[in-house]
Amino acid sequence: ADNRKLSCLDARTGQPLWEFTAACELFASPVVADGRVFLGEGLHESKDSKLYCLDGATGKPLWTFPTTSHIEFSPTLADGRLYVAAGEDGVYCVDAVTGKQAWRFAGVHVDMSPAVTPRGVVFGTVYGDAAFYCLDPKDGKEVWKRPAPLEVCGSPSTDGERVFFGLGNGNFEASHAQPKG
Repeated sequence: ADNRKLSCLDARTGQPLWEFTAACELFASPVVADGRVFLGEGLHESKDSKLYCLDGATGKPLWTFPTTSHIEFSPTLADGRLYVAAGEDGVYCVDAVTGKQAWRFAGVHVDMSPAVTPRGVVFGTVYGDAAFYCLDPKDGKEVWKRPAPLEVCGSPSTDGERVFFGLGNGNFEASHAQPKG
């Protein structure tokens, strides 16, 4: 099976409309907005992956944004910007229309979809220093960092005032001998 393909089907009939083939494996769900499809590629060991912006009507690439690591989770779209966790690259903020990088928060390994709250962009880390982070969406500067009691395994959810994180002591490849979380 080719796990580099994204298919677009007519929701009423199920008829194929177009198909896109990425350079690397696809794992994350696409984000669809304003006639565009945003999609990251790469599995955990992938290098030199890309974030794609496709025309929703045709599947043709409008722009690509290169990373040196992988994008295993969906980007988050807010206020015309994409917030993208790219494994060892950390978190990128990319303009959704142009594909130009606004900022990058490096030095952490992030494997989740960041959440955007009125107070900032939030995510956690599962490898290295387990922690919760909040960044200023304008410039990517750290607003706060809090140590996590366990690895932060799941993408956060928010109600706008609070942020909820899933924690655990396993990793993406195996359960811990004495699971917690």
